Amino acid sequence: MPRGTVKPATEWAPNWGRGVQNNSQKWSQNYIAAGPSIFAKAAAAVSHWQTQVASPTAAAKFVGKLREVNFTTVTTTVQGPGMQKYASAGVNKQANVSKFANVFAPKLHTIVQGLPPRGPAGSAVNRTRLNQLLDGIEATKGHNF
Repeated sequence: MPRGTVKPATEWAPNWGRGVQNNSQKWSQNYIAAGPSIFAKAAAAVSHWQTQVASPTAAAKFVGKLREVNFTTVTTTVQGPGMQKYASAGVNKQANVSKFANVFAPKLHTIVQGLPPRGPAGSAVNRTRLNQLLDGIEATKGHNF
């Protein structure tokens, strides 16, 4: 497939589904490798979370519950039913991916076709091109299902 083209929407869901099914082990390993620090990072970010959505009481409860997480239980859940659910999403959610692809792929094709030609690596035109791509994609937000 030439650069600057968008794969047909009919290829999106099957490719996505196979990828999800084939990567449940990798997902599990990476999740567990992050360890309890993922909960500690969430707790450390409570001040930002609180300014956005919550009260001081909610913030204290949020941090307290994160500190109560039993990572042995998390590990067992991730490596058991978590991996199974992750892998089955590759089958169970293909209809949703297809629906999204059928709406979004033509929009993405139009966006890509409207981009300026690529420039040399690191050039300003490439940054402009990237920003135009991101702006075009963001403009479709909320209108792809």
